[in-house]
Amino acid sequence: MILVVCVLLSILGQVPQIFVSAASGADADRGGGPATVRIDWNQVIVVSKTTATLQLVVNPMMRRGSPIHSGTFSALASLNTSLIRFVPWLPYPRLGVAELFAPTRLPQCWVVPDSPGVYLSCPPGQNFESVEYATFGETPSGSCGSWNSSPSCSIDITEHVASLCLPNFGCYVNASSAFWNVTCPNGMPNVLAVQLKCSPASQETSWNFGLIDPMMEDFMAATEGKSPIINFSTIPEWMWNQLNPVHIPDDPNEVFWNYESGTSMRDPTLQELGDYYERLVSYFVNGQFTDEYGIVHKAKRKYDIPYWEILNEPNSEHANSIEYYTELYDAMAPAIRKAAPNMKFVALAMSDRNPDWVRYFLNDSNHRSGYIEPEYISYHFYANSGRLNATKFEDFFAQADGFFGQVAVIEKIRKKLKPHWKTTMDEVGVILSGDPDGGPINQDYWAAASALYAYVLSRMTAVGIDAVGESQLVGYPSQYPSVSMMDWTHGKPN
Repeated sequence: MILVVCVLLSILGQVPQIFVSAASGADADRGGGPATVRIDWNQVIVVSKTTATLQLVVNPMMRRGSPIHSGTFSALASLNTSLIRFVPWLPYPRLGVAELFAPTRLPQCWVVPDSPGVYLSCPPGQNFESVEYATFGETPSGSCGSWNSSPSCSIDITEHVASLCLPNFGCYVNASSAFWNVTCPNGMPNVLAVQLKCSPASQETSWNFGLIDPMMEDFMAATEGKSPIINFSTIPEWMWNQLNPVHIPDDPNEVFWNYESGTSMRDPTLQELGDYYERLVSYFVNGQFTDEYGIVHKAKRKYDIPYWEILNEPNSEHANSIEYYTELYDAMAPAIRKAAPNMKFVALAMSDRNPDWVRYFLNDSNHRSGYIEPEYISYHFYANSGRLNATKFEDFFAQADGFFGQVAVIEKIRKKLKPHWKTTMDEVGVILSGDPDGGPINQDYWAAASALYAYVLSRMTAVGIDAVGESQLVGYPSQYPSVSMMDWTHGKPN
């Protein structure tokens, strides 16, 4: 095992293709002497098409001025690989969400599926002024700002909503059939539909790339020509039907795990969602976009972005079903293509490797007609253990063996339904107990975690997986320190 690990690690970043050959010999008994490994390099099993890569998740240690900024991006630039994944992520909304608040003066609308309730709010600095529309029951026809009169299977709840919401900044409204005592025929689902007008304000949006641009610039410079995968995975929270008010910290470096709330979008047509990503991608790819009020926002530079991954671990981050994720994908991909006609996509990004998700998503009948097929599907694997007992690190490999069984199931589905789609395992690593906050780590851990990655890479190379991404380049206390490939104190490799 040790020799194979050393060989693999020595060639990563040096040779774009490797050969996996049969090895003979047996490991020494546990507690005995060193293992003996004999390799016959002339017996070729498969020619590798697997890319050894990694991911970089946005956090404050990536910002200019951090003690490890220069070392991080120098290390990234030195890697001879491709498909490096860049993920501005939810714990730091000011570093990853370009429009943190809804535009002022636009109608504020929510369509909420039957549920305990929803928290409604105005953009910062405004209060609710009037209720323009409020029903419970059948989904109204039309769109936000122009909903038609109440459908037949609905009740008007304008006075009730006004009593709760006016003249407040935010309010909580019950959205359950039991509360409103409404049952529509033929099993038609009930929804709460509300349009509120906020107090007068100047015509403004909150688009702001001031904190995002420097990290994007540094990442794209370090990965130039290496076909990176970009994933701005965090949807602005105001687009969701929120369960509770979300108060974003003023300090962009303050970790905030409660940014995401809600399981459905307030705009059931998903037009609002698509518009956001079309503008976001246009800013990076075309160097400009036009906002909701016709104002043009210009970027300092534009980038060649070949791949965009649609969301991250949607099964957990908003507890989405595969049906709803498929709707989100089918709304986002064509919107992004409007801004970037040559963009290719990565889909799923599953944390639990659910074969039912794969089977559903790869079935064309579950998508919009003429949907844009992704180039890759993606999923993740993390082993785990305690932080201090080195003998427990051996369990990483048994956990990986279990993961390989899941891979076999997924590959069988993929080859049957979409054999031309590729696979990237874009998060592979170890998360120790106590993370994301961290704590003392046995120093043998870093070698064990590296060996696990080499083990997964070698096995997945034989299977024919297209890319295996180590997770991740930079972590630190409060941001999963056990996954960090860099020492967060001085910027040298762990």
